[in-house]
Amino acid sequence: FIETDSYIAVQLLEHYGEISFESIAAMAETVSGSFCFSILTDKNELYLVKGSNPLAIYDCGGYYLYASTSDILDKTLKKLNISKKKTINIESGEILKISADGTIQRSKFDFMDEYFSYKYKNYYSDFDCYDDDVDEEELEELVMFANWFGIEEEDIMLLLEMGYSTMDIEELLYDVEELKSIISECKETLVYNSVE
Repeated sequence: FIETDSYIAVQLLEHYGEISFESIAAMAETVSGSFCFSILTDKNELYLVKGSNPLAIYDCGGYYLYASTSDILDKTLKKLNISKKKTINIESGEILKISADGTIQRSKFDFMDEYFSYKYKNYYSDFDCYDDDVDEEELEELVMFANWFGIEEEDIMLLLEMGYSTMDIEELLYDVEELKSIISECKETLVYNSVE
């Protein structure tokens, strides 16, 4: 049984029987977790759907490039010796449709960033909810991976105590600045609760 967001997204779109702003919005409001989807139709229309994962898009004068970050796109443009670019902005909860002729249309869907609901999930607890069932090897790999992004082991342990799972933390590493902001807020919450 496959439960990945991309597989579920495809199944939902097949269920709706069409690819449109409405069906894509319904799909995006159904899946959970952090995501960005790109959908190419048989009419050569590209839909970009932004959840909480990072997404950067450049218009390079007749064609579009997209990746998770602008750094990746900039390196690609440099390797391809392409200088002309215009940044196309897209916000979380937005659907961008690029037609075959290059015209852009936008729509929105109801988006709730699950990480904001996770932040204070154990706000009234004693913050002793560290999951004893966390696989030690998985945790060790996560700590090593997080260290590459400047996130310390104590910060990982704090997030686990605050109710985040190892998978949540791994997904947050896609946006390190957001992760650092969440860690800072968790520390403030602990200080606030210890003062009370």
